[in-house]
Amino acid sequence: FGPAAGDVGDWSAEKRHAYAYALRSLALRGFEAGQFDKGWAYLGEAAALWPALLASIDTYYEIACAGQPRGSRGHPEGDLLGRNAAALLEGLAALFAGAPPEVQALRGKAFARGHLAIAMLHDQADDWTAARRSLWQAVGHDPALLASPGVARRLVKLSAGQTLVGLLRSAGRRRKST
Repeated sequence: FGPAAGDVGDWSAEKRHAYAYALRSLALRGFEAGQFDKGWAYLGEAAALWPALLASIDTYYEIACAGQPRGSRGHPEGDLLGRNAAALLEGLAALFAGAPPEVQALRGKAFARGHLAIAMLHDQADDWTAARRSLWQAVGHDPALLASPGVARRLVKLSAGQTLVGLLRSAGRRRKST
């Protein structure tokens, strides 16, 4: 796509898209290395080029998993998830504080995806109370998430609670074995 020179407004959509995802990759490396300021700076640059990347849940999942080795992502230990979740939400707030209107338009979707990633990780860590709270916050930012079968299913499961879900799973296993 050539060098990152000239007026960005003159770049083709393909070039902006490619550069945005390259910057996003640099941002994720910064988060992995614990350099959150650097990561947010790169992510802000990426969003300015291609705002739609802020609607991608995988970006937030990676931020929430920062500090975990690639092979054990999604299994947070200690309060790493809590620290990363707080850093994710604070970073998003800072990113949107000075963002241009085309980026601001994605604020609700971005916060929704951030809370959804946090909910998924709390669920995987068997902290269903925190998962349920984060999932409701996600839906509050973007009610359209309720139309997603995966989100709706997770919300029903988390709302039913671990005891009821465990009983239903046991009943299902018994029924299959007979």
